[in-house]
Amino acid sequence: MRLLTLQQIFFQHFLEKEEVLSEIAILAEKLGIASGNIYDELKKREEEYSTAIGHGLAIPHAKTDLIHSPAILFFKLEQVIDWSGDEVCMIIAILTPRSEAGIHLSILSRLSRKLMHREFRERLEAAQTQQEVFDLFRLIEEEDNE
Repeated sequence: MRLLTLQQIFFQHFLEKEEVLSEIAILAEKLGIASGNIYDELKKREEEYSTAIGHGLAIPHAKTDLIHSPAILFFKLEQVIDWSGDEVCMIIAILTPRSEAGIHLSILSRLSRKLMHREFRERLEAAQTQQEVFDLFRLIEEEDNE
């Protein structure tokens, strides 16, 4: 199952976290990942606990019936923004249907394991094109299939 496509990788400028969450919701609907606005779900999750994980990364995520199938949206920011007190320059949004909680946890787990490796984070941060980001995420999927 392909969670990330080239069309789900963005290099953008944002000023604040709420702007990012809003864009995730807009794009999820525009790309057909969700059939409604998931902003409230993303915001609710952030209010419970920040999804910033250090190393310039945040992993906002939502599980809702508005989402049709599991997907990832990746954002590399042109400048660092404040994310609940952490500096963030890369965002990996994980979106899953409420009915697929197991897949949600699996994605979080696989991604977290890979992000623990400094070399992977550095390669992700150095990526300049959608294809470079896509190839790095494809490595995660290939390793899981071995």
